[in-house]
Amino acid sequence: MDSVQEYYAKTAPSKAADLEKAVGDCDRDELGRKLHKIAGSAGGFGYAELSRVARQAELLAKKAPGTELDEELQCATAAVIGMLKKLG
Repeated sequence: MDSVQEYYAKTAPSKAADLEKAVGDCDRDELGRKLHKIAGSAGGFGYAELSRVARQAELLAKKAPGTELDEELQCATAAVIGMLKKLG
C-alpha cells in the first residue's frame, strides 16, 4: 500500500464514526454530505469500490429529503461504514 492510500486508511475510522453519528442523529442531510465527500475522495485515493458504494448511498440519502432514514439507506450506509472500518 502506498503512502497516499495509507493516509486515507488512517482517516477511515473517523469517517466511519462521522457516518455513525449522522445515522444515530437521523440527520439525512449531514449523512448525504458525508457520503458525498467519501464518494468523491475514495476514488482519488485508489478505493474505487468504496467510492461506488458511497455514491449509491449518497443518492439514496438525497432521494427523499427529511429526517427519516429508511432501511435501504441504513443498509447502504452500513456497507460504507464496514468498508471504512476494514481500511482502518
